[in-house]
Amino acid sequence: MITTGLEILVFLFTLYQCFLWILIYSRATQTDKRTSPEIQFEPVTVVICAHKVAENMSQNLYSVLTQQYPHYEAVIINDGPDPDLQQLLRGIQEKFANIQVIDHIKTSEGKKAALTKGIKSAKYEWILLTDSDCRPSSNRWIHEMMTKTQNEKNIIIGFSPYDKKENLLNQFIRFEAVINAIQYFSMARIGMPYMAVGRNMMYHKSIFKEEKLRTELTAGDDDLLINSQANSSNTGICLNPDSFVFTEAKNSWKEYFFQRMRHYNVSNYYKFSSQVFLLSHFISFFGLWLCAILLFINGKILIPLGCLIFYIGISSAIFAKNAIRLSAKDLVIRYAYLNVLYLLFLILQAPFLLIQRKSW
Repeated sequence: MITTGLEILVFLFTLYQCFLWILIYSRATQTDKRTSPEIQFEPVTVVICAHKVAENMSQNLYSVLTQQYPHYEAVIINDGPDPDLQQLLRGIQEKFANIQVIDHIKTSEGKKAALTKGIKSAKYEWILLTDSDCRPSSNRWIHEMMTKTQNEKNIIIGFSPYDKKENLLNQFIRFEAVINAIQYFSMARIGMPYMAVGRNMMYHKSIFKEEKLRTELTAGDDDLLINSQANSSNTGICLNPDSFVFTEAKNSWKEYFFQRMRHYNVSNYYKFSSQVFLLSHFISFFGLWLCAILLFINGKILIPLGCLIFYIGISSAIFAKNAIRLSAKDLVIRYAYLNVLYLLFLILQAPFLLIQRKSW
């Protein structure tokens, strides 16, 4: 009786996961309509919060300050302020006229206060966000992001891949970044945008609401605002490779573990519809593997094995199409074992998230 119930569940979870991949996730990186050549490119303010001197910050800022775009400024907030960073920024400021440096006295964790100060200081109405440890893939980053502002799009979601290294941690971080991007891009495609990554996102200043940042939380300065303000009509997507913004991945499993845990904690404050979608994805993903493993333990092989093969076949094919578009072609052949590692990583996260949530 128990095994029969598990067989029914593994079948249903497989169907739901395949439904997500075929009908929703397959749309993540679909080709957009051609941009009208008559678009008017408005001025842009690039806002960067810097808490500590990044190793490659000077080079990263140079790639921001040399964009091929007619009218833009860069607002750099020295969130501390850090004297070493202050000296570096003053030196850069002497070479570029389009940079505004703001010193911010840090009184709390996170960067929400500094970010708010920078946005309020921006001269222009369009705000393009990135971080001090990030660098645009080309000098057409601003241009490509602005091409997506047609048809009253006030929010543009970009992509920020991680630099490639030949180790398992780096492969996994890039894999999870692609999985997450497939989810939030595809949901935006079907009119239900729920998050963006602060390393590469743009919005009109009119949608910025300080109270939507949930200043009592140290994290979530990017996705909480988007989750509350984005909708089917005001959100666009930019997936031109020239618009990508690269950054370095964490160098230890421990650092990455707690970085991801902060993000998962913030998702508890998403809109109800966003939480339902994420829960349905994770429950069906967990359920599929758990039921399959329990059936294997009970000597049932054919049905769970067939379900897993079918799920991995469907999801890997759609993952491959999206990963190639997101500059992660090398992850395609690694999909099966990275998918299992993803499951184990989420299982390790679960008890910490439950403890954290209970403490609230």
